[in-house]
Amino acid sequence: MASRLEHLEVTHVGKRYQVVMHAVMQTSADRAYAVFTDYARLVQINPAIIQAVPIDGALAPAQRVHTQVRVCVMGICRVFDQVQDMYKEPPQHLRAEVIPEMSNLKFGRASWRIWD
Repeated sequence: MASRLEHLEVTHVGKRYQVVMHAVMQTSADRAYAVFTDYARLVQINPAIIQAVPIDGALAPAQRVHTQVRVCVMGICRVFDQVQDMYKEPPQHLRAEVIPEMSNLKFGRASWRIWD
């Protein structure tokens, strides 16, 4: 699915970074939502994702996913090894909460809103 990045903003406050991104994809919202929630196949749509493996351990309705993501900023690269509980809130929302004791991150939260 082709995409175009329209906005990217990174802010740093204290020990946390916040990333706000707006992208346009050449597909329907339903199709994009289906792709983003097929966790095992995320490596096929984002070259920064080294691994994405659904694992057991989340409380319903979440799905726990172990991911490794390689992020590079100004030539400095780091692999984020994280376990996240993913929450589907169809048809438009998807969110993630990092499990710090199972990750090399002390905190992480993500929220996606997908619409036509």
